[in-house]
Amino acid sequence: MNRMKNNESGFSVIELTLLLIITLVIVAIGWLVYENQHKTIITPDKIPIQK
Repeated sequence: MNRMKNNESGFSVIELTLLLIITLVIVAIGWLVYENQHKTIITPDKIPIQK
């Protein structure tokens, strides 16, 4: 009989790569949302005058 080799040593390279890509996408989306929500509005009275 042929026995299947048990080669389960945790996460594979493919699973870790997918996890990294998903994490990076979530971080990028969060950063874009944060940047859009926290835009600074500069009014003419708050512009610094350099001498």
